[in-house]
Amino acid sequence: MIRSSFGKNIHIDISGGSHEKSIFVEIWGLPANLKISMESVRGILDERRSKSDGISTTRVEDDLPLVWSPLTGKYVSVSNIHTAENFPIIAKFNNNNFNSAEYDSDFPRLGHCDLPAKMKYGNEVNLSGGGPFSGRMTVALCFAGAVAMEILKSKGIDIGGQVLSVGNEKNTPISLENPHSSPISDIMISEAAKAKSDDDSVGGTLEVFAKGLPLGLGGPLFDNLESEISSCVFSIPAVKGIEFGAGFKSSQMTGSKFNDPILRIEPTDHLGYKMVTSKNDSGGILGGLSTGMPLTLRVAIKPTPTISSPQKTIDFKTGKNIEHTFHGRHDACIVPRALPCVKSALALCLLDKLIERDLYHKTHEVLPEGSPGRVVGDLPKWLKPSKNKYAFMDLSSLRSEVLATDQKIQNLLEERLILTDLIGEIKKESSLGIFDEDRERTVLSHLDIKWHDVFRHIMTISRAEQTNCNKELFGLVGSHLSHSYSKKIHESFGEYKYHLIEVDSENFEKFIMDADFTGLNLTFPYKEAVMAYLHPTSVAKKIGAANTVFFNSRGKLIGTNTDYDGFCHLVNIHGVKLSGKKILILGNGGAGKAVQHAVLSYSPRSVAVATRQNLNEIEKIKKISYMNYGDLTDEYDVIINATILGNSPDVNRSPVNLKDFDKCKTAIDIIYNPFMTEFLLRGKLLGKKVVGGLTMLVGQAISASNYFIASAEGIDFSKELAFPDFLLENMIKCSVANILHDTLDIVIVGMSGAGKTTIGRELAKRLNMPFIDIDEEIEKISEKSIREYFAAGEEDSFRKLEAAAVDKIFSIADNLSSKIPRVIATGGGTISSMENIKLISKNSLIIYLDRDLNLIKAKDNPIYENISKRKLYDMRNPIYSEISHIHIKHKNSVKSTLNKIVSEVESYYEKDYFN
Repeated sequence: MIRSSFGKNIHIDISGGSHEKSIFVEIWGLPANLKISMESVRGILDERRSKSDGISTTRVEDDLPLVWSPLTGKYVSVSNIHTAENFPIIAKFNNNNFNSAEYDSDFPRLGHCDLPAKMKYGNEVNLSGGGPFSGRMTVALCFAGAVAMEILKSKGIDIGGQVLSVGNEKNTPISLENPHSSPISDIMISEAAKAKSDDDSVGGTLEVFAKGLPLGLGGPLFDNLESEISSCVFSIPAVKGIEFGAGFKSSQMTGSKFNDPILRIEPTDHLGYKMVTSKNDSGGILGGLSTGMPLTLRVAIKPTPTISSPQKTIDFKTGKNIEHTFHGRHDACIVPRALPCVKSALALCLLDKLIERDLYHKTHEVLPEGSPGRVVGDLPKWLKPSKNKYAFMDLSSLRSEVLATDQKIQNLLEERLILTDLIGEIKKESSLGIFDEDRERTVLSHLDIKWHDVFRHIMTISRAEQTNCNKELFGLVGSHLSHSYSKKIHESFGEYKYHLIEVDSENFEKFIMDADFTGLNLTFPYKEAVMAYLHPTSVAKKIGAANTVFFNSRGKLIGTNTDYDGFCHLVNIHGVKLSGKKILILGNGGAGKAVQHAVLSYSPRSVAVATRQNLNEIEKIKKISYMNYGDLTDEYDVIINATILGNSPDVNRSPVNLKDFDKCKTAIDIIYNPFMTEFLLRGKLLGKKVVGGLTMLVGQAISASNYFIASAEGIDFSKELAFPDFLLENMIKCSVANILHDTLDIVIVGMSGAGKTTIGRELAKRLNMPFIDIDEEIEKISEKSIREYFAAGEEDSFRKLEAAAVDKIFSIADNLSSKIPRVIATGGGTISSMENIKLISKNSLIIYLDRDLNLIKAKDNPIYENISKRKLYDMRNPIYSEISHIHIKHKNSVKSTLNKIVSEVESYYEKDYFN
């Protein structure tokens, strides 16, 4: 019986054969006193087992590891494995489902080692089914590898991988800097199934990675980490190639492109140190030593050699060349089952090298006891060992830890609120005031000063709870409010109920004088009118308008303007450059005046205001020039719409046509509903940077909330009570992202036959959203099928039906703030109408599904009967690109495309919207 061995510090011995009674594995040299969960081991073994997927071999073994027990002297089934010093783990796997009669040793199988093995070993080795050279032997490799993975995991080292390709079908490659696994796609399975139906087989490639490694594993020359890993990986019978990092692509790169710039050195937990580089083309290995960056490798897996088609070989008895059909049970594609084998080989090599490093450090200690690792040579003073248990984690793991920690913090804050509510009841019974300055000063004195702002805010929320702010004391006053998001925004962070209060102009004075409120926001048309009934702050007085009113501690009605704050947040968060620029502001109403003062604070080159009012000199602001709309010229860098033109529900209006302003690079609209106003859409189609008013709305709401909470507590607002600066931007972004997520339709555009319906339907399922297909909606109301319209040359009639369907689906609902977002698949030519584009763009996140023309089937598609795919693509591609927010290249893998879309959508809500 042939024994194969691996390892210098741990020793793995594997023996047996594919058609022997059993396969054995021995593991020597493991650290003592470890407990290995057999459940985790079985997980890796199950990955490797034959599946009922139509492409795996029908030879199914139970792969139950039986472990040698020194107490009973037998092989037994166990739930855990315990390591002991100087004693190996020995396990065996019984072969119960083999049929040697299917193999004829006189006819060497192509692609197998039958001939060279027979020539070398003769009849000394049972080569049936490949014998010790068979892929069946990897069950032992995976057992040993699973044990190694459990030990590595306890040291913060994680190993993962994915199927990168099967035949010509490919997955999205892993990130070399932050790799993550993704499952094999149905398209890849189909590729293998097709090969099987053709009596053939396919190969593929695997990507495997290790994260959390320390630097310094490996050595020079023959101890090189890449050569050691390669040696172990090539023990897997189907492997034909391996590359690390950029691999063979590096041969086509220059040194300046290939080299990974070093950013810093970081201490890890008990594992030593790691390098951090800006990219990772080296694959985490330099000069044969690990760097601490993710170790990444790709492995080429050949097609399964034994296929059902006749092939040429020789008759070993006669030496004559013959054509022979080989029998047996084999995989049409071994690639998915090879993945756990490669992960296991990598784990064994890394564990061997980790033990080697620890043994080496025992004889070369230069750091004091208690240090996280041992490093040879003198260390610079700035390089300090870390005792941080999270130091070895990657970005994804750290984010998971942050989420778990945030949940703990939230639970503790909820518990704190329960306590402070009880205190509030006691204060009420004892006629004590809610605000106790001495008590809050005492609380802060017990805390590190860096947390004072955070706890001031926590105490503000606690006081608001104690004051029972859940009364009908807060709201927005205006003439038409069904479009407003203010209720949702305020109740998400304000800790109070918020109402939308529509008041006509005749009753506004009575409402302000008689209403029992604590704090109000005002919108069109009352921001200037309310100034007659209150004491304005200096900001409101300067602007001449108030959008936030509240009572101070002395019972006076105070008015301030948080639109100023909101617009500044918009400028800062969206990275709008105003300094040194020529600015045009459209409109001189209450919001427009706030915008004017905010813009001046950024030191622009000039500011002009377009207005239809006749202003006297007292009403004008210094440093601003005023003019009629008819006098505007093309000289402005930034144009800001501060009018209500284009606001919901009257969405088809714009104060100016941006085509007349070529020099304008940025267009801002303080309107937030619709998401894409007529003014902004024209700017977007002209290639200008466009910014909507949602960020301003949220920013001013947060500022107003500060005043409301202070007013409810009977105290005067001060900067010390405001949301801390470091929380403010994140709060605004999170609130904006939530509104976008809860409001915008996801609309898929692209060529006919690009897969919009398939992708859209699956995306809707993934996101739990309703799905609408415009073509299906048209056929519901039409007497003909779409094909019949095109066959009869009646495309114009079809387009009219399409326009009606688009109008019905996308017409702005009266109460948009409570609508349910949908996934909508459009027809390929829906965008041929400007009216359709306007409707689609108003409140939608538009995704351009761009499929390779070679993959779009023209047959049976009526649109391509009169025009070529290329010509139609050249006509429509610019429009798809201009109106879309996300551009997705769609190949064959639906799952891969879906994953990319979901990722891009989340990225848009959380980051790209603000760019």
